[in-house]
Amino acid sequence: MLATISLTSKKSGQRNPSFAAEYYNKMASNYNDKLPLIFGKWKLLKRLLKFDFFPSIFDYLFLDKDEILSLSVLLGGNKEIYENIKSAALSTTNKFSMVYHEAISAIRSNDCPEEFLNSEHHQFILNKLNEIEMSLRYADLESFAKHMISKKPNPTLISTKAHGSIKGFLSTDAFKDMPLWKISKLFADDKEEEDDIDFRDDLQYIESTLADEFSLLFYIALLRENDHKASDYPLTVGFIRSNPNMIYPKDSLLDIVRSDGTIRKQLVEWIREATTYQRLACEKMNRVCLELEN
Repeated sequence: MLATISLTSKKSGQRNPSFAAEYYNKMASNYNDKLPLIFGKWKLLKRLLKFDFFPSIFDYLFLDKDEILSLSVLLGGNKEIYENIKSAALSTTNKFSMVYHEAISAIRSNDCPEEFLNSEHHQFILNKLNEIEMSLRYADLESFAKHMISKKPNPTLISTKAHGSIKGFLSTDAFKDMPLWKISKLFADDKEEEDDIDFRDDLQYIESTLADEFSLLFYIALLRENDHKASDYPLTVGFIRSNPNMIYPKDSLLDIVRSDGTIRKQLVEWIREATTYQRLACEKMNRVCLELEN
């Protein structure tokens, strides 16, 4: 609905403050648990961001995000913070993927003694692998699509069940990368019905992930001492020098974090994550430079 309001306003070329405010208030009331850092703080945000005066508060997230997040922090923007968080997420996903596949390979090997497989240490590893797998499912659209397809009944699986054992199942290329503990679960059922497919866990995880990303974009985009035309804070199209007579997005953001410790804590955590990644990237570049010099 937020996206629809922004896109409709852009298409019509008109802005109706009362129309947008009405929908914003309804969504904040009905879905405060879906966006707790935004809709859960609605009264505070309305008061400090003056939504009645700036009805397009969400537009930059759906229409001109690249403009709002394209100016360097050295010029009063937020580009490095936003890009470093994205890169840090990608780096973490790659590390998780390496750990996951190496661990699965080790567990499936013949080197694991029976005593270990029956121990609590083995179960602990399986639990952690399950958590990593859950994260990897939603790391990108391709992974998510494969996961959703895998939840449907598979003719190859049904055929394999009918003609062989787990050993025969392991020999099929289609499932060679599936963890043993998942295979055992599949073989525990004699029949897989489409009606049994349950997407509730997926929906809960997706909602949580999108809420985090949306909240990150919302607050990081306010961390500016200048602006582009999309957000109305103020109406400029490029970098400008700071003017004490103007109200910048960062000024409003500082008012918000002074008033709410939860938002402040989360924002500091995001920026520290971005700063840590920036430091690691600089250290890597310095090593490359030293290597070239030598």
